[in-house]
Amino acid sequence: MPVKGFGESGPLPQSDTRLALQEQIYSHVPVSSSSMHEQIRINNNNNTATTMKHSDQQILLSWKTNAQPWVTAVREGEIESRLLVTNQAIIDAVMQQSPASVLDVGCGEGWLVRELGKRGIHVMGIDAIPELISHANQAGSGEFRVLAYEELSPHTLQETFDVMICNFSLPGHESVQYLFQQAPTVLNPAGRLIVQTLHPVSSCGNLPYQDGWRDDSWTGFNLNP
Repeated sequence: MPVKGFGESGPLPQSDTRLALQEQIYSHVPVSSSSMHEQIRINNNNNTATTMKHSDQQILLSWKTNAQPWVTAVREGEIESRLLVTNQAIIDAVMQQSPASVLDVGCGEGWLVRELGKRGIHVMGIDAIPELISHANQAGSGEFRVLAYEELSPHTLQETFDVMICNFSLPGHESVQYLFQQAPTVLNPAGRLIVQTLHPVSSCGNLPYQDGWRDDSWTGFNLNP
């Protein structure tokens, strides 16, 4: 199963690094597996970091709590790096494969499903956060399901796809490990898995450039209590 990824290895030009740093505020930043499953919360104000350990369930709870601010940020164009670079990058990567069908894993409020649907592609969006799927369904123009990553299978989806996307949507070690193991089972022959995530050079803060799991901050949102 070919895998195409963005920002996973190799140096970035200075301008791209700056844009990736802007994205860091809003999306969880997995780099690679770590036996300690340590995650690092970046403080964007003073570029310091403290090591924290979070379970996948805690990460999902954070997304559930902040679903509405996230929807507002995406739909009102508050994330500059997405508008300037990463939104078009993921669309272009998918269109290069000329797929008839796409699975958007961690689809959030559904913007990518809608954009690809406009291009005549059958797209299904799944997300573990019911509040985000509710917003996606309200916007229409797509097929959306509440589905945890650990539930991903041909049986639960009842179909397979030409392309599977993870667009800034890899939340934690346990769920991601299962997701990658299951990916070949939900892809058609010669199907593609496309991952867009942050380059580690932009997500380490003052810490060493090394493998590990990094957690973001919800700085910049009008957070729910």
